[in-house]
Amino acid sequence: MFGHPDRTPREYLSRWRTFNQLFPAAAVEFEGYAQNAWGNGIIVTRQPLINGEKRSLEAIAEALLPLGFEASPDRDFCFIHPASAIEIHDAHEDNVLFDGDGNMIPIDVWIYDPNDLLG
Repeated sequence: MFGHPDRTPREYLSRWRTFNQLFPAAAVEFEGYAQNAWGNGIIVTRQPLINGEKRSLEAIAEALLPLGFEASPDRDFCFIHPASAIEIHDAHEDNVLFDGDGNMIPIDVWIYDPNDLLG
C-alpha cells in the first residue's frame, strides 16, 4: 500500500510529484528506501513542519479557485481542475492549514492526475 490501498509505488510517486508542483511550500522530499520488519519496501520521506490555523471548507475552496480548482459536485472534500482533470481529494478543515499570511498549505490531501502516471 502506497498512500492508499491498491495503489502502486509508481502511482504514489506520480501523485507526490504533482503535489510538490502544486504546493511547493509543503513539498515532500525523498529520503530513501528501506524495508520494514515484515520485509515490505517502504519509501522514507520528510515534509517541512508547518504551523498554521484551520479554516472553513469555504476558505479552502476560495484559496483553490485562483489555481483553477472547483469543488466537485459529486464528492465531498474533492476539488477538480477542469482544464487538466487533476483532482485534489480529502481537502477538508483537518487536512489544510493557512499560514500567517493567509496562504493555504495542504498537509494531508492526495492528488489524482489521470494524465501523468510517470509516463
